[in-house]
Amino acid sequence: MTYFQVLCLVFLGLLLLAELAGWLRAGGNWKLRLLRCGAWVLTAVAIARPEWIGMAAAAIGIGRGADLVLYLFVLAFLVVSFYFYAKYLRLQRQITELVRQQAIREAQRGGDRSPHAEHHPTTMTHRTATGTAAEPLIPVGLPREPSPQSRGGSGRPSMPSCVNSQ
Repeated sequence: MTYFQVLCLVFLGLLLLAELAGWLRAGGNWKLRLLRCGAWVLTAVAIARPEWIGMAAAAIGIGRGADLVLYLFVLAFLVVSFYFYAKYLRLQRQITELVRQQAIREAQRGGDRSPHAEHHPTTMTHRTATGTAAEPLIPVGLPREPSPQSRGGSGRPSMPSCVNSQ
């Protein structure tokens, strides 16, 4: 057995022990834990006896064991990708439905009656050092009213008088 095989088998053995300890300690989804334990055991067998993978590949008409492992990983990747994509779409639909229901409830109640309802993000003002309200804060990306200087006839904002000294 090579040094790599020994290191991998020790690592896989520790993973298997941690999985079993978690199983005994916390319980949880036993089917998922059983699947993970099976994956660690199959991986350990494939590393300890690579010739068995070669024989399995030859038995189903694939030339090398490495090709069989690659094909299995590609299939597993596709299955997992489609599974998580479907789960993502399902979660998006659930979030949309929850937001829709919340908006309908708030509209039926007459809007938000909380003490913070008066503060709309586009009209918030900030306080200066003296505590007086300053110019309204406008979030980035929202259109601003054109300044009196930019309403000139050229269609582009004019420079302040101190810069326009030509």
